Amino acid sequence: MDVNVDDEGIGSGRALWAWLALAAAVILLNVGTVVFIEVPADRIYRYSTTILANVQFGLMLAIVLALARPGRLREMLALRQPSSWRLATAIGAVVFIGTILLLVLLEPLLQSGDVRGVASAWDPDRALPFALNALTTAIVAPVVEELTYRGLGFTLLARFGQGAAVTITALLFAASHGSIAFLPASAAFGLGLGFLRSRTASIYPGIVIHIVINALSMAAIVLG
Repeated sequence: MDVNVDDEGIGSGRALWAWLALAAAVILLNVGTVVFIEVPADRIYRYSTTILANVQFGLMLAIVLALARPGRLREMLALRQPSSWRLATAIGAVVFIGTILLLVLLEPLLQSGDVRGVASAWDPDRALPFALNALTTAIVAPVVEELTYRGLGFTLLARFGQGAAVTITALLFAASHGSIAFLPASAAFGLGLGFLRSRTASIYPGIVIHIVINALSMAAIVLG
């Protein structure tokens, strides 16, 4: 059962507005980077990429933890065992398979859209910076994003209903990636993760699915 957010402390409207401001700032930063900065196609092979990404995720995590406040982290971030691992596995499998199928269907759009050139061909001479970026993408990003959106964000928005929490966090999550081409897939993935969070009252299953999807995307570069 999710925590009932009251009108005081972290459950105040100020906490919700602060979280929305954080989500908006992430969207503006990432969209602005795509629109106004010429991002190199080989950025996954650059040390600067992982440094900047980890700085951003570090700041996001610090703000999320500050808003959740010590002593209430577990309930505010849904750091609890799923209500049912069997249910979590079933829903997680549907989300995983659905995401893979959607990415396959949208591949022509992704190849011709604003993400073209992101997945550069495998370069074994720059394996170390790639590995660091892969770790950031496969581990750091999923954990921080789930804590931000399906953790704190979902809890603060749950007062408006589970459906609203699932939908709003999914849309903000999708927009935060700064990619128009990836928007449909990211939104659908966010909806699936939000539904999983709402049915299991835990972000752990979502973190696992998120890690697997991101890890597969990085592995595809090496294997492709």
